[in-house]
Amino acid sequence: MKHAFPVLLIAIISFYLGWLANDLVTQGDESASLTTSHTPEPEAPVTTGEVRRLPGVTEVVESPAQLFRQLLAGQAFEEAVLLFEQVAESDEAQLPLLRADLLAHLRYLLQQDNNESLVALVDAWLSRYYDDVDVLIILAEYQRRQGYPDEAARVVQFAFTYALDPAQRESVSRFFQGLVEKTDAAWSRQQQWVELLGFYQLLESIGLSEPAFQLRHAAISLALEDFSTARELLLPLTGNIEWAGKAKELLSLMKPQVASVPERESRGDAIPLLRRGGHYLVTVSLNGDSEVTLMIDTGASMSSVSKDTFKALSRRSFYDYLGWRLFNTANGVTRANIYRATEFRIGAHVLQDVDLAVLELGEGRGIDGLLGMNVLQYYRFEIDQDEGVLYLQER
Repeated sequence: MKHAFPVLLIAIISFYLGWLANDLVTQGDESASLTTSHTPEPEAPVTTGEVRRLPGVTEVVESPAQLFRQLLAGQAFEEAVLLFEQVAESDEAQLPLLRADLLAHLRYLLQQDNNESLVALVDAWLSRYYDDVDVLIILAEYQRRQGYPDEAARVVQFAFTYALDPAQRESVSRFFQGLVEKTDAAWSRQQQWVELLGFYQLLESIGLSEPAFQLRHAAISLALEDFSTARELLLPLTGNIEWAGKAKELLSLMKPQVASVPERESRGDAIPLLRRGGHYLVTVSLNGDSEVTLMIDTGASMSSVSKDTFKALSRRSFYDYLGWRLFNTANGVTRANIYRATEFRIGAHVLQDVDLAVLELGEGRGIDGLLGMNVLQYYRFEIDQDEGVLYLQER
């Protein structure tokens, strides 16, 4: 979508994007350690002691730690996790050594861009130790590097939930600040304002927003001439001692522009919704010939359909396969295939080339999938609970 950027607003936003970036914590130490530190390749198995053979490996091992490293090197990840569990029951003193080897191996795989092995090991580990904060941070860094900062933010949300002691929370916080800073810098350079706006909207919807992010969100909304959203974000900040001055300054600079723009006569196109408990469902059309019912989920970074639904869809039209990604669901981290719909119609609005995740969903009968932020970010949207409609306006 194209938007007009008035000269005054460009100057304002450029100025505020600059000093807001300085207010964010600079590079996250945890993230930096993942990207700059040198992690040696896992050691080869030793050749003395008790024999333990793996496919293609003839060496022997003499301790649980050495066996653990051999299992990791041989990509026998399920066996490695089982060994860790056995050691936890018999000799807890060995656990710090095994855990250090695990993290070193994950960082090595990350540095080598060995995505298949990294994902397999993370999946095997988190299926049993879902609350491992250090592994969750490595997973989030992997997703950031793959270009999926929204999913990385969802992993951070999990990590904050499980970070019970101050040191863990500080580690997660440092990584999160680095994630936001790097995402903002990259998408600002590319002038991907709609995508960046969607990222900050996602942070709000999953409870990770902060005053600095809200101020940045307001500045981007101004750049997109969404004065109503900018005002809604800035007014609460005028009561915050730390941010009041900057919020009021932006509001004062915005007033001449807002005064010349009449209030919107319409809230946008009204699209009927169905209510299911506390959720709202909307019918959309894919590739011009298939209708599906999706549950609106502003906390989902990507729209999705169930596996059964996709089987039916793929019999009617073609969807490009784009590969796979890791997603965070109510059941934990899961791997899902990604397909691209050439046309996505919601009400009178049509988007081209929309990505869909194919997931094992458990929302219940009558729900084919989720409507996420990769679609909603292109609109100003409002759910009117009294009228039972979704109002959409293009940005």
